Amino acid sequence: MSAAAPTPAEPRLVLVAGPGGSGSTTTAALTALQLAGGQHREVVLVSADPLAADILGDLPDEAAGVRLHEVQPVAAADGESLADLLGSLTAGGAADQAAAVDASELAALPGAAEVALLLAVADEVRRLDAAGTDQGAAVVMDAGSRLPELLQLPETLALLADRLLPAPLRLLRSLRRGGTGARAASAADRLIGRLLAVHAALTDPRLCRLLLVAGSSPLRDRLTRRLELLAAMYGQPARRVSIPRQPTEPVGAALAALAASCPPLLSGTDGQQPSGAGDAPPGPEAEPARGPDGEWWWTIGLPGAGKDELALSRSGDDILLTVVGHTRRVELPSVLTRCTVLGAQHTDAGLLVRFAPDPAKWPQALLAGDDGHITSASGNGNGNGATGEAGG
Repeated sequence: MSAAAPTPAEPRLVLVAGPGGSGSTTTAALTALQLAGGQHREVVLVSADPLAADILGDLPDEAAGVRLHEVQPVAAADGESLADLLGSLTAGGAADQAAAVDASELAALPGAAEVALLLAVADEVRRLDAAGTDQGAAVVMDAGSRLPELLQLPETLALLADRLLPAPLRLLRSLRRGGTGARAASAADRLIGRLLAVHAALTDPRLCRLLLVAGSSPLRDRLTRRLELLAAMYGQPARRVSIPRQPTEPVGAALAALAASCPPLLSGTDGQQPSGAGDAPPGPEAEPARGPDGEWWWTIGLPGAGKDELALSRSGDDILLTVVGHTRRVELPSVLTRCTVLGAQHTDAGLLVRFAPDPAKWPQALLAGDDGHITSASGNGNGNGATGEAGG
């Protein structure tokens, strides 16, 4: 397995999450205060929890430096983009019908709150870049219990858009409808592009640090572990943290004092690592390794995952990876698209998936050994739609 990508001591993005009621909003505010008191000149806390305003509303003057971006369900412009997306994906829906959807009507749409959070983070990062405050500026995202939706939604929306109405067809339909249709299709594509861009940043350990608030009960501990595995599926290592004590009233002043007295949550010295994590980087490897007998071995890092928590199947040139009930479609490295699946083996680091070159898809010169015979096994796995069961 390849070495884990180095993470910066002071990340630009911090994602704080945890089971419901674990104190993720308080932890996010504490993290923002600690960053503001360090080398960061400006720290923005992005949160949809009304509690964040109460916490930061009575901060003492010496704790200045943290600005709250309170996320509303759907901002007007983003609501229009969501309406455009829905309209452009509806085969019989005209662009003017999409425009007739009011932004307030989308507030109850599943995923609307997560879209608003993701776009708010994207806007704050862009604002900091435009202001030239990239040195020492940070954005802290209070994800709360929404981590699964935040990780899955951008890729799911992009997949649905491409499957229901591929981009070339969206463009063709918009041109046939005229200017309004073109604007709707363009807005939908921009929305998906923005969501995918912020998703890529949040799942890149070089740009973002993920803090999970440790559970205070066996049930919350199990829920936290599920969040760890889900984040690992997207290549993001998680670090468990806990607040030494809950702040008292007034919350802002007590939290500022706690931020100054307790060890930094991002220091790497007081957190709990997931069981069995070791040094294995999470997520699918970018490139497979050569195995014996002409095989290709591809590792999907899921440190500490149990065999019964994983499932794997193939769909065309993608792998469908299911971890603790959540499924992600992962694009295979190009060399593996011309291979068949031999099987998958469960290891302490996650899954080791074995592939064999498909003779029908490989040039014979690349498959032939010194004696002119194909050196790879023909395989007992299937190509399209094969399921690899994790071995012991």
